[in-house]
Amino acid sequence: LPGNRQLVTTANLDVDDRVALFFLDHLTRTRLKVFGRARVAERTDEPDLVEQLSTVGGVPLRARCERALVVRVEAFDSNCRGSIPVKYDAARTEERIRLMREAFTDEIDELRARNRELEAEIARLRSPNA
Repeated sequence: LPGNRQLVTTANLDVDDRVALFFLDHLTRTRLKVFGRARVAERTDEPDLVEQLSTVGGVPLRARCERALVVRVEAFDSNCRGSIPVKYDAARTEERIRLMREAFTDEIDELRARNRELEAEIARLRSPNA
């Protein structure tokens, strides 16, 4: 994705291709560290690969990806749960999910109502009696 156009990560990879990725799940208090070597795949050089990596579950991303970082995993490690503070318990997480669903449902309903208004206005404007 476009990002901030500073290209700091890609410039760093020109000097040293080693990467460390940290994946943290506060709810389950699990952390995964992934170590590997990364390379930049530009859309202009590898369009099929970038296109393949620009989909999630078969659904393409809305934004057009310009490049992808491909990581060859060399090692990984999961950490002790004790070092991860509890930030979100299951009840809080479920409540946030419920609130987000409600917010999106309300927004979708509002957009559908506005769409009906606009369709009615278009029909009125197209009417020969307008």
